[in-house]
Amino acid sequence: MTQNDASSWIQEEFSSHAFSDDRLHKRLLKITKSLAEAPTLSINQACAEWAAVKGAYRFFDNNSVSSDLILDPHYRITYERSLPDDRILIVQDTSKINYDSHRATEGLSSYSTSKGFETHGLITHTALAVNTDGVPLGVIDQKTWTRSIDDDVKELSEYKNYKRPIEEKESYRWIEALKKSKERMPDKDIVIVGDRENDIYEFFQEALIEDVNFVVRSSSPRTIEDTSGLHQNMDHKLRKLPEMGRVCLHIPAKQGVAARSAVLELRFTEVMLLSRPRGIKIARSDTRVDIPLNVVELVERNPPKGIKALHWRILTNLKVNNDKEALEIIHYYKQRWQIETFFKILKSTCKVEDCRLGHAEKLIKFIALKSIIAWRIYWATMLRRESSELPADCIITTAEWKSAWVTLNYKKNKREKIPNQIPEKVPTLDTVIKWIAQLGGWLGRKGDGEPGVMSIAKGWQRIESGAMMWETMNDQCKKPTTDESCG
Repeated sequence: MTQNDASSWIQEEFSSHAFSDDRLHKRLLKITKSLAEAPTLSINQACAEWAAVKGAYRFFDNNSVSSDLILDPHYRITYERSLPDDRILIVQDTSKINYDSHRATEGLSSYSTSKGFETHGLITHTALAVNTDGVPLGVIDQKTWTRSIDDDVKELSEYKNYKRPIEEKESYRWIEALKKSKERMPDKDIVIVGDRENDIYEFFQEALIEDVNFVVRSSSPRTIEDTSGLHQNMDHKLRKLPEMGRVCLHIPAKQGVAARSAVLELRFTEVMLLSRPRGIKIARSDTRVDIPLNVVELVERNPPKGIKALHWRILTNLKVNNDKEALEIIHYYKQRWQIETFFKILKSTCKVEDCRLGHAEKLIKFIALKSIIAWRIYWATMLRRESSELPADCIITTAEWKSAWVTLNYKKNKREKIPNQIPEKVPTLDTVIKWIAQLGGWLGRKGDGEPGVMSIAKGWQRIESGAMMWETMNDQCKKPTTDESCG
């Protein structure tokens, strides 16, 4: 399928809707087109004309618009994109959207950062559907909320918080995402992938009830029952196992720490996660069952100086009977980085934290729409890596790739007095994405590696104005005229 104009993917993404008023659907298409063409710009800058800006503000202020109504069509199309794949990974995580500099904004949460500072913003939990090759297919669930004082664990005694049912805790979002993912991907083999915050007994129990597979990193060495019926600490059991292999992992850069490779020892075994109640949970003991799991452990013995050794305990209900199956579990867990990259695009490229809509409810709708745009940018990047020889017009319009070529080559050709001969044949997706990345600052030298998401996003913004001009000139040339200038 080729992209004929800049709004074709938007028309397809929102082909169905549940708005009570068709005018809201049309407005959504216009706003999405404006924001997608300039993802780093504010609403005022992206929409440009006052009428369009006012229409966008009214849209986000409309009580008939909700984040669910914005995302529902995208959920359905995400499911359709998943149909060719046998297995889909649902990578979920929570992120805080910081609006601390927007103190006039009403309805924001107050929460502590990782460094202990008090700040204001929103909390969003997103589940991203990814195929096993690492291509993001779309958002399949998202919940964004404000935290009330009662929701803050710091405001509750340990006893009171422990006593609350899981449904009343923020951690229930992990279970909600599991249920929604299964509901929106009927008959699909899905695997929920989560980090240590996802290590929740009630989540594992719900996965057992719903017959959903998962790959979750353990937050602590739980008490388990081994095959002989003895109760022991999970780490004690793992330490007794012989090394079953070695794995070399690429660890992405983060927060000032350079990317690196790590060599890790591999172990795996069966365990029984105990339901044994303690304290207040005795009252609910009849609802809890022991859960059979497999654990895959990776341990780094010789990390670089000053770097904390890597240690993963990965819990799963998928079978792990040999090295190959253990490596598959590790591959699935590595895809968890996809959701971190998604949040990075949402914040750094789509600039959701710069938006000043004045109220949390409006911002929640804005984040939902920007999440679709962030996914689109990420999808184009990853699809190019997995399907580099596809023709560029599978996701990029003719105007866009020609604009990229002209923008990249015009000055050089003019300086060297070379005619601007735009390629007649549609180039490959790999070629065009590299053109776009170069416009975003990627130099493409031998040691530069593959272009990153951020350089591609910046380059995309540069070509959009040229693409719009290209389409406008083409439209003008198609009109009947006595002027010979169009040929």
